[in-house]
Amino acid sequence: MRNILIPVIIMLLLGLIVAPTSFAQEKQKKITYKEYEALLAEWQTRLANAETAISIEDSLIKDLKEKYKMTDEEIAQIQQEIYDMLGVFEADVENFDNEMAALENQIKTLRALTPELLYQRQDEIESAENKVNQLKSQSLSNIPANWDRLEKMSSDIEDLKARVPKPKNDIYVVMSGDNLWKISSKADIYNDPYKWPRIWSANVEIVKDPNMIYPDQNLTIIRELDKNQHLVARGECLRDISAKQGVYGDPFQWTKIYEANKAQIEDPNLIYPEQILTIPGK
Repeated sequence: MRNILIPVIIMLLLGLIVAPTSFAQEKQKKITYKEYEALLAEWQTRLANAETAISIEDSLIKDLKEKYKMTDEEIAQIQQEIYDMLGVFEADVENFDNEMAALENQIKTLRALTPELLYQRQDEIESAENKVNQLKSQSLSNIPANWDRLEKMSSDIEDLKARVPKPKNDIYVVMSGDNLWKISSKADIYNDPYKWPRIWSANVEIVKDPNMIYPDQNLTIIRELDKNQHLVARGECLRDISAKQGVYGDPFQWTKIYEANKAQIEDPNLIYPEQILTIPGK
């Protein structure tokens, strides 16, 4: 509405600037006093009209400010009703927003890394994913704007996980007379016959019996463990593995490991060094 006022004021100012020139010209023409009064009245009318326009504009601005104030109050009231419904306070909302912002920055930093660096920092990706899921479980995630931000972060994390290179493995073609013990002892494999369970674990889908392999079978030779794999060390049992902080941190969740590796574990009380076990949910 100020746009209406500006041209009026400009016209008024132009009129006032031009007025002396007009007066001078009229004087040179030797205008009469009556003509002077008429001209003066005209400019006074213009000034009055401008002042009226300003007054109307100020009134409209005042009215708009009142409406804005009422709208702000209504928004604040609705926000408070939402907070009451969720059982949170304004400080909780601020903390939640700060946590989301920090997590967004962390994900942004990870997205700038090369795939090779992402492979080394998979724990950070997992930590970010856990944090997103934790925030999603809180009541404030039910606010649509918050949920949208969390969903965007989940999508970004999935993209990061897809960019992480898979562990580099080799393929060995079984030759006549081979067995897992012999293959494992080869210098270009593991150079240690006692590591044969690694080969069996990696190929349990095609090698049902570790004592029976056949020529021309393609066996996967694990070179690097994936983040959801665990190499059994001497003396370990499923409870020990489950209790590790890098696994579940809880010995009573050993059954998850057993269920995921039944193909190579006949007795849950008996596992062997060098077996590679899948850790579900890790």
